[in-house]
Amino acid sequence: NIFRYDSSTQKWLWSLDEVSAYRYADNVADLMLWKFKKLYSNQKEILKLLSCLGTSCEIALAAHIADLEVAEMLALTSPLVSMGLLKIVKSSYTFPHQRIIDAAYDQLSENLRSQLHKKIAKKMIDYKNPHQRSNAFAIANQLLKIETQDVSIGDHIPGEALVIAAKNATQTAAYEQAAQYLCKSRDLLCAHCWTHNYSHALETYLLSAECELQLGNIDNAKGYIDVCLQRSQRPLDTAKSFHLKSSICTLQSDY
Repeated sequence: NIFRYDSSTQKWLWSLDEVSAYRYADNVADLMLWKFKKLYSNQKEILKLLSCLGTSCEIALAAHIADLEVAEMLALTSPLVSMGLLKIVKSSYTFPHQRIIDAAYDQLSENLRSQLHKKIAKKMIDYKNPHQRSNAFAIANQLLKIETQDVSIGDHIPGEALVIAAKNATQTAAYEQAAQYLCKSRDLLCAHCWTHNYSHALETYLLSAECELQLGNIDNAKGYIDVCLQRSQRPLDTAKSFHLKSSICTLQSDY
Protein backbone atom coordinates (compact mmCIF):
# COMPACT_ATOMS: atom_id res chain seq x y z
CA ASN A 1 0.00 0.00 0.00
CA ILE A 2 3.00 2.31 -0.03
CA PHE A 3 2.70 2.77 -3.81
CA ARG A 4 -0.76 3.45 -5.22
CA TYR A 5 -1.89 3.79 -8.80
CA ASP A 6 -4.23 6.72 -9.44
CA SER A 7 -6.38 5.77 -12.43
CA SER A 8 -7.70 9.33 -12.83
CA THR A 9 -4.21 10.74 -13.42
CA GLN A 10 -2.72 7.46 -14.65
CA LYS A 11 0.23 7.93 -12.29
CA TRP A 12 1.84 6.04 -9.44
CA LEU A 13 1.63 7.91 -6.13
CA TRP A 14 3.52 7.49 -2.87
CA SER A 15 4.23 9.26 0.42
CA LEU A 16 7.86 9.88 1.36
CA ASP A 17 6.91 9.62 5.05
CA GLU A 18 5.37 6.17 4.49
CA VAL A 19 8.39 5.03 2.48
CA SER A 20 10.72 6.22 5.26
CA ALA A 21 8.69 4.43 7.91
CA TYR A 22 8.48 1.16 5.93
CA ARG A 23 9.96 -1.83 7.76
CA TYR A 24 12.11 -4.22 5.75
CA ALA A 25 10.76 -7.63 4.85
CA ASP A 26 12.31 -10.59 6.68
CA ASN A 27 14.62 -11.55 3.84
CA VAL A 28 16.04 -8.02 3.78
CA ALA A 29 16.35 -8.14 7.57
CA ASP A 30 18.47 -11.28 7.20
CA LEU A 31 20.73 -9.29 4.89
CA MET A 32 21.01 -6.59 7.55
CA LEU A 33 22.08 -9.19 10.11
CA TRP A 34 24.73 -10.48 7.71
CA LYS A 35 26.02 -6.91 7.33
CA PHE A 36 26.15 -6.55 11.12
CA LYS A 37 28.53 -9.49 11.39
CA LYS A 38 30.90 -7.82 8.90
CA LEU A 39 31.26 -4.58 10.90
CA TYR A 40 34.43 -3.34 12.58
CA SER A 41 34.49 -3.76 16.35
CA ASN A 42 33.95 -0.05 17.12
CA GLN A 43 30.93 0.01 14.80
CA LYS A 44 29.49 -3.07 16.51
CA GLU A 45 30.01 -1.46 19.91
CA ILE A 46 28.12 1.68 18.94
CA LEU A 47 25.26 -0.42 17.55
CA LYS A 48 25.15 -2.37 20.83
CA LEU A 49 24.93 0.89 22.74
CA LEU A 50 22.17 2.22 20.48
CA SER A 51 20.25 -1.06 20.83
CA CYS A 52 19.99 -0.35 24.57
CA LEU A 53 18.23 2.92 23.73
CA GLY A 54 15.40 1.34 21.74
CA THR A 55 14.13 2.04 18.26
CA SER A 56 15.02 5.74 18.25
CA CYS A 57 17.42 8.14 19.98
CA GLU A 58 18.49 11.75 19.49
CA ILE A 59 21.92 11.92 17.87
CA ALA A 60 23.14 14.49 20.41
CA LEU A 61 22.05 12.29 23.32
CA ALA A 62 23.66 9.20 21.77
CA ALA A 63 26.92 11.13 21.37
CA HIS A 64 26.72 12.29 25.01
CA ILE A 65 26.21 8.72 26.23
CA ALA A 66 29.07 7.44 24.05
CA ASP A 67 31.38 10.22 25.33
CA LEU A 68 31.83 11.54 21.80
CA GLU A 69 31.33 14.87 20.08
CA VAL A 70 28.36 14.93 17.71
CA ALA A 71 30.68 15.21 14.71
CA GLU A 72 32.62 12.14 15.89
CA MET A 73 29.39 10.23 16.40
CA LEU A 74 28.17 11.09 12.91
CA ALA A 75 31.50 10.04 11.38
CA LEU A 76 31.45 6.74 13.26
CA THR A 77 27.88 5.91 12.28
CA SER A 78 28.06 7.16 8.69
CA PRO A 79 29.02 3.71 7.32
CA LEU A 80 26.16 2.16 9.31
CA VAL A 81 23.70 4.56 7.70
CA SER A 82 25.16 3.84 4.27
CA MET A 83 24.76 0.10 4.88
CA GLY A 84 21.13 0.51 5.93
CA LEU A 85 21.70 -0.62 9.52
CA LEU A 86 20.70 2.81 10.82
CA LYS A 87 18.63 5.72 9.55
CA ILE A 88 18.76 9.39 10.48
CA VAL A 89 15.32 10.96 10.80
CA LYS A 90 14.90 14.48 12.17
CA SER A 91 18.20 14.59 14.12
CA SER A 92 17.64 11.12 15.57
CA TYR A 93 18.96 7.65 14.88
CA THR A 94 16.33 5.02 14.15
CA PHE A 95 16.66 1.31 13.45
CA PRO A 96 14.99 0.18 10.22
CA HIS A 97 14.13 -3.25 11.64
CA GLN A 98 13.65 -4.78 15.09
CA ARG A 99 15.86 -7.72 14.16
CA ILE A 100 18.86 -5.41 13.87
CA ILE A 101 18.21 -4.18 17.42
CA ASP A 102 17.85 -7.77 18.61
CA ALA A 103 21.04 -8.87 16.86
CA ALA A 104 23.06 -6.08 18.49
CA TYR A 105 21.46 -6.47 21.92
CA ASP A 106 21.94 -10.24 21.90
CA GLN A 107 25.70 -9.70 21.66
CA LEU A 108 25.70 -8.23 25.17
CA SER A 109 26.01 -10.40 28.26
CA GLU A 110 23.37 -9.84 30.97
CA ASN A 111 25.94 -8.15 33.20
CA LEU A 112 27.14 -5.85 30.42
CA ARG A 113 23.54 -4.96 29.54
CA SER A 114 22.94 -3.95 33.14
CA GLN A 115 26.12 -1.87 33.23
CA LEU A 116 25.21 -0.13 29.97
CA HIS A 117 21.67 0.66 31.13
CA LYS A 118 23.14 2.08 34.35
CA LYS A 119 25.52 4.30 32.38
CA ILE A 120 22.74 5.40 30.03
CA ALA A 121 20.44 6.35 32.92
CA LYS A 122 23.14 8.48 34.54
CA LYS A 123 24.04 10.15 31.25
CA MET A 124 20.37 10.83 30.47
CA ILE A 125 19.95 12.66 33.77
CA ASP A 126 23.03 14.78 32.95
CA TYR A 127 21.55 15.60 29.55
CA LYS A 128 17.80 15.77 30.19
CA ASN A 129 15.53 17.25 32.84
CA PRO A 130 14.16 14.16 34.67
CA HIS A 131 11.16 16.17 35.89
CA GLN A 132 9.77 16.41 32.35
CA ARG A 133 7.23 13.66 31.76
CA SER A 134 8.74 12.00 28.66
CA ASN A 135 12.27 12.24 30.07
CA ALA A 136 11.22 10.69 33.37
CA PHE A 137 9.76 7.65 31.61
CA ALA A 138 12.82 7.23 29.36
CA ILE A 139 15.20 7.36 32.34
CA ALA A 140 13.01 5.11 34.50
CA ASN A 141 12.78 2.50 31.74
CA GLN A 142 16.60 2.37 31.65
CA LEU A 143 16.74 2.00 35.43
CA LEU A 144 14.28 -0.91 35.29
CA LYS A 145 16.84 -2.89 33.30
CA ILE A 146 19.60 -2.55 35.90
CA GLU A 147 20.30 -5.70 37.89
CA THR A 148 20.25 -4.81 41.58
CA GLN A 149 23.33 -6.93 42.31
CA ASP A 150 25.32 -4.78 39.86
CA VAL A 151 24.77 -1.68 42.00
CA SER A 152 27.37 -0.74 44.60
CA ILE A 153 27.15 1.91 47.34
CA GLY A 154 29.38 4.27 45.36
CA ASP A 155 27.29 4.11 42.19
CA HIS A 156 24.86 6.87 43.26
CA ILE A 157 22.05 5.51 41.08
CA PRO A 158 19.52 8.33 40.49
CA GLY A 159 16.50 6.47 41.86
CA GLU A 160 14.56 9.71 42.20
CA ALA A 161 13.79 9.46 38.47
CA LEU A 162 11.82 6.29 39.19
CA VAL A 163 9.66 8.10 41.73
CA ILE A 164 9.05 10.97 39.29
CA ALA A 165 8.00 8.47 36.61
CA ALA A 166 5.78 6.66 39.13
CA LYS A 167 4.04 9.94 40.02
CA ASN A 168 3.44 10.64 36.34
CA ALA A 169 2.04 7.14 35.87
CA THR A 170 -0.41 7.54 38.77
CA GLN A 171 -1.77 10.72 37.14
CA THR A 172 -3.16 8.53 34.35
CA ALA A 173 -4.20 5.76 36.76
CA ALA A 174 -1.40 3.50 35.47
CA TYR A 175 -0.86 2.09 38.95
CA GLU A 176 0.67 -1.20 37.86
CA GLN A 177 3.31 0.64 35.86
CA ALA A 178 3.92 2.97 38.82
CA ALA A 179 4.28 -0.04 41.11
CA GLN A 180 6.99 -1.44 38.82
CA TYR A 181 8.97 1.80 39.01
CA LEU A 182 8.59 1.94 42.80
CA CYS A 183 9.63 -1.70 43.20
CA LYS A 184 12.88 -0.92 41.39
CA SER A 185 13.29 2.27 43.43
CA ARG A 186 13.03 0.26 46.66
CA ASP A 187 15.49 -2.32 45.30
CA LEU A 188 18.04 0.41 44.57
CA LEU A 189 17.77 2.04 48.00
CA CYS A 190 20.91 1.38 50.01
CA ALA A 191 20.92 0.05 53.57
CA HIS A 192 21.54 3.55 54.94
CA CYS A 193 19.00 5.34 52.73
CA TRP A 194 16.84 6.49 55.66
CA THR A 195 19.87 8.32 57.03
CA HIS A 196 21.57 9.51 53.84
CA ASN A 197 18.57 10.06 51.57
CA TYR A 198 15.60 10.29 53.90
CA SER A 199 13.26 12.33 51.66
CA HIS A 200 13.66 9.99 48.69
CA ALA A 201 13.18 6.89 50.84
CA LEU A 202 10.07 8.30 52.49
CA GLU A 203 8.56 9.38 49.18
CA THR A 204 9.24 5.94 47.68
CA TYR A 205 7.49 4.11 50.50
CA LEU A 206 4.55 6.53 50.83
CA LEU A 207 3.88 6.37 47.09
CA SER A 208 4.30 2.59 47.17
CA ALA A 209 1.60 2.43 49.85
CA GLU A 210 -0.72 4.62 47.74
CA CYS A 211 -0.23 2.45 44.65
CA GLU A 212 -0.76 -0.80 46.51
CA LEU A 213 -3.91 0.68 48.04
CA GLN A 214 -5.22 1.56 44.57
CA LEU A 215 -4.37 -1.94 43.33
CA GLY A 216 -6.22 -3.51 46.25
CA ASN A 217 -3.09 -4.96 47.84
CA ILE A 218 -4.01 -3.85 51.36
CA ASP A 219 -1.42 -5.94 53.22
CA ASN A 220 1.39 -4.56 51.07
CA ALA A 221 0.12 -1.01 51.63
CA LYS A 222 0.02 -1.60 55.40
CA GLY A 223 3.59 -2.87 55.34
CA TYR A 224 4.90 0.22 53.55
CA ILE A 225 2.97 2.53 55.88
CA ASP A 226 4.42 0.75 58.92
CA VAL A 227 7.94 1.29 57.56
CA CYS A 228 7.19 5.02 57.13
CA LEU A 229 5.84 5.28 60.68
CA GLN A 230 8.88 3.52 62.08
CA ARG A 231 11.33 5.68 60.11
CA SER A 232 9.50 9.02 60.21
CA GLN A 233 11.68 11.91 61.39
CA ARG A 234 9.17 14.77 61.18
CA PRO A 235 5.63 15.24 62.53
CA LEU A 236 4.31 16.11 59.05
CA ASP A 237 5.67 12.86 57.63
CA THR A 238 4.05 10.92 60.46
CA ALA A 239 0.76 12.68 59.70
CA LYS A 240 1.00 11.68 56.03
CA SER A 241 1.52 8.06 57.04
CA PHE A 242 -1.43 8.09 59.44
CA HIS A 243 -3.60 9.71 56.75
CA LEU A 244 -2.92 6.73 54.47
CA LYS A 245 -3.51 4.33 57.34
CA SER A 246 -6.86 5.96 58.05
CA SER A 247 -7.83 5.42 54.39
CA ILE A 248 -7.22 1.70 54.83
CA CYS A 249 -9.26 1.67 58.03
CA THR A 250 -12.12 3.39 56.21
CA LEU A 251 -11.99 0.84 53.39
CA GLN A 252 -12.11 -2.00 55.89
CA SER A 253 -14.78 -0.28 58.04
CA ASP A 254 -12.32 -0.40 60.90
CA TYR A 255 -13.27 2.64 62.95
